[in-house]
Amino acid sequence: MNLRLFLLTAGIYLSLACLIYFLNSSSKDVTVAANIYPRVVEVDQPINFKDSTERAGSILWEFGNGDKSYKSSGSYKYKKEGRYLVRLIINKIKRNTFSITVRKTEIAAPQIQPLSIFGNRVGIVGQEIHFKLLGPKVDWSEWYFGKSGKVESRDQETFHTFSEVGEYKIKVLTNLNPQIALYHNIKIIPQYKTTEIVSLKKQEPKSTGSSPDKLLMAFQEIANGGNLSSIYNQIVKLYLCSNLHVKVLVNGKSTIDLYSYCQSLQLGHEVKIDQVTPEIDPKSGCAGKIIVQQH
Repeated sequence: MNLRLFLLTAGIYLSLACLIYFLNSSSKDVTVAANIYPRVVEVDQPINFKDSTERAGSILWEFGNGDKSYKSSGSYKYKKEGRYLVRLIINKIKRNTFSITVRKTEIAAPQIQPLSIFGNRVGIVGQEIHFKLLGPKVDWSEWYFGKSGKVESRDQETFHTFSEVGEYKIKVLTNLNPQIALYHNIKIIPQYKTTEIVSLKKQEPKSTGSSPDKLLMAFQEIANGGNLSSIYNQIVKLYLCSNLHVKVLVNGKSTIDLYSYCQSLQLGHEVKIDQVTPEIDPKSGCAGKIIVQQH
């Protein structure tokens, strides 16, 4: 009886020894196939880990800060900057390590547009000209337009009318840098006399047309490279009752003064005027606004 018990016990121990030997041999034959990317990241930027080892019975990822994962693949984020040694353990024996560098998150400095003056470079005596400051919002500004040296506007966007021919250097001071002024040069030219205006009738067909048709032809002539000042003055005198403050609505989007619109026609590329509609003021019988469709 004792002999049988001895043989049975010996057989169990022998079987366990063989099993342990087999498992150890199998683990030693395993080749770890794993990867982590990227290995240089910023705080809260994920790293991706993946193990594709064959015959991997158990998997343990250790991220070097006490955190662990038992998944074969996934992602992980570090909350602090530093260098970490990630360790992968396969079947509790096989190991592989990866070095990870975590940098402090860099916050890009905002791109600030420098402050500048927007406005025409050429204007006409008596024309209301639009000027504005482009860039960051200012708390206060001082506009100097003429030779008087007096502040004539304190707004970020303003209009000004020059009464004399000449070349002017507009000066603006703001709270952003009170010691450094912004400058903008503009040339003011005279209004052309009637005898100096090139008649549109010489450029039109002999057939008569309505005022909108003539305005369309005049704008198209400017867009085609015609004499800007001459045609502009003729438009103002013949069709707008000499009103220099008429606004133009272009394609239902932007409203600008007439002279700026005429300038834009020559700055544009092959502008085609499709329709011109003057809005007539019933009291004066003159156009107070011009609606233009173009492409």
